[in-house]
Amino acid sequence: MAGSLKSLKNQLDVIASRSQAIENDIKKLDSAKKDKDKKTATDSLLKQVSQSIPVVQKLEDRLKKCKKELENNQNDEETTKDKTRKNEKSAEESELESELKAQLMRNVEVHNEKLKVELALQEKIRELKYIKQENERLQDDCKHSQSQAVKFVQNFEKKAKEASAKLISMQEELKKSQELTNRYRDLYDTERQKYRTQPYGKPGGASGSKENVKSANSGKESFRHKDDRSVESRSSSEDPPNSQSMLAHGVSVNDIIRKNQSLSREKKSLEQEIKDLRKENQDLMKRAKETFSDRDSLLHQLNSSEKAKQEISKQLQKEKAQKQQLEKSLTKQASDWIQRRKQVQQYEDEYRWSLVNQDSKDQKSESPYKSLQ
Repeated sequence: MAGSLKSLKNQLDVIASRSQAIENDIKKLDSAKKDKDKKTATDSLLKQVSQSIPVVQKLEDRLKKCKKELENNQNDEETTKDKTRKNEKSAEESELESELKAQLMRNVEVHNEKLKVELALQEKIRELKYIKQENERLQDDCKHSQSQAVKFVQNFEKKAKEASAKLISMQEELKKSQELTNRYRDLYDTERQKYRTQPYGKPGGASGSKENVKSANSGKESFRHKDDRSVESRSSSEDPPNSQSMLAHGVSVNDIIRKNQSLSREKKSLEQEIKDLRKENQDLMKRAKETFSDRDSLLHQLNSSEKAKQEISKQLQKEKAQKQQLEKSLTKQASDWIQRRKQVQQYEDEYRWSLVNQDSKDQKSESPYKSLQ
């Protein structure tokens, strides 16, 4: 009997140390400010509670065993009234132990639920950070695409203006050259027709031909100067050279024709360049439309992400509030459990010493749960 009581005392001491450790962990959890410290304190508290469960079960078994031994030792001495009180005491003890065990299991379940909520919150926070980074990257891409589209459009407009101005200038030069060519051609046809109709060997023809040669030589120089000025300035206001200078300098007509052909080729080249620029403009406009379409899509995604962010933030605040409530509830339940455990320990001590001392029958028959009622 003494050995059984000693073993019971040792187990009660273990329960007391466990209760003290749990109380210390609760104080650490209450004083923790950082999430890391809270997590460490919570894990330690969960570990202590989990380790206390088998100790409590062993204590329950030991109490039952001690109870049986006490009942066997006092079976002959106890009266019917004492047995009735003992049965009531056993029922109250079992009820208290069951209540403590159920409360402990509820505390463990609450702690597990809290851990699950914290893990879900951490996952949502990571998702929110990833969405924010994607939004920032998409905004940078959108701004870059807009700046590139503006540069392309400005470059195209500049090239289009330059090509249009050059085309207008070339068209004016071509028009002037065509007018000058037509004038020279008409003059050439007139002179040729005139010399065809003039009979050969007509009196005064030789002298006339000499005069024509002299006038042609004298007009040749003037025609050169006039032709050079007409080619360089391409001014339609110049007077056409006389027929003699035209005959003496007939090569200038071919030069003008070649110049006309060169201008025509250059005109075609410019027209082709304008077509290419227009095509490039169409491509740029298409790319600009696609860019703006992508921009609208990105803005829509950004708005959706912002709404999701707000919803997640609200949910996060709600989860934090629930977490605080759970922590308060867990702390309160743990404190209640410790208080009850202390009361049970006090009762066990009183009951044990009352059995050991056996001072009087009143002490033997006294209900051990009066202090708890």
